[in-house]
Order: sequence, then structure tokens, then C-alpha cells
Amino acid sequence: MRKGRLEELTREDVKDCKLRFSKEKIVFFDDLLKMVNGRIPIYVEMKCNGNEIELCDALIKMTEGYEGDLVFIGFHPKAGAYMKEKGYAVGYSCAKPPKSLPYEADCMICHIWGVPWSKKKRDEYPPFVPWTIYGYLGKIHAKLVSKVAMYNTHLFLEYRKYYKRHREAK
Repeated sequence: MRKGRLEELTREDVKDCKLRFSKEKIVFFDDLLKMVNGRIPIYVEMKCNGNEIELCDALIKMTEGYEGDLVFIGFHPKAGAYMKEKGYAVGYSCAKPPKSLPYEADCMICHIWGVPWSKKKRDEYPPFVPWTIYGYLGKIHAKLVSKVAMYNTHLFLEYRKYYKRHREAK
């Protein structure tokens, strides 16, 4: 584990760092774009810390010429509005839907338990993409309220362990 603010570290500083709860190394954004090569949509979460415009401009520069679908998401309204103004697909991130949105979002990236159960209430917003889905109940809820979802890595690691044990037992 490496301590420090990411924006203060160099690529060299973090290249050997491992992902939490994994033996996998961090994949840099430019490398990820090359690996995916437009085959699947990518949700790019913008983590702003008073650097909204600089971050957005850097993301725009890094994704120039990328042929795949990108949706920029985040909790920061200034960054979302800026990317939307530049013509990009933008998702509004929230724990639960607000009464009004600070910009016209293309989707709602919402915590799984914040997504309204009522279809009528969900229809008041752009399409929901629930996140932080843990366990069986979260998976069921996600399937009921949305066509797509973002699952927590822990869930996949647990499933992988279960299926590996299950296959070995046969």
C-alpha cells in the first residue's frame, strides 16, 4: 500500500502498487483504454478536489480519438456540468436521487439502496445505474430496478472463490 494523495504521486510511484484485496496491479487509464479498445462502455469516475476544470481538461485530452463509449460520472456538479457542456455523456452520482439535478444527466449513478423501488418515481429521472451492490439481496434489487449495474469487487472475489471450490469438489 502506498500513502499519499494520488495527484501528488508519479506514475513510477504507483506502478507496482496492488489493488486492494487483490494481487492485481493498478491499471493506468491510458493502458485501460488500449486494453478495452472500444469493446465495452467505460464509466469514468471523476474524483475532484478543487481541480474540476483541470481534471476534466486532462480527461478530454486523454480520451481524444478513443473510439469506445465513455460516460463521465461523479458527485461534483461543476465537473459534470463542464463535461456535459463539452458534449460528453455524463452521469450524475448520488447516494439517493436529489429533488433536482444541477445539469441534464444522461444517467443516474446511484447507490443501490437509493434507487427508488417505484417505477413511477424512477421515471422522473434519467435511467438508473445502481452501484455498491453487495450480496444476493443487492443483486436482486439491481435486476428489478435497472438493466445495468456496478457490482462491488468483493462480491466477484467471493463468487470466484465459491465457484473455484465448487469446481474442485466435482
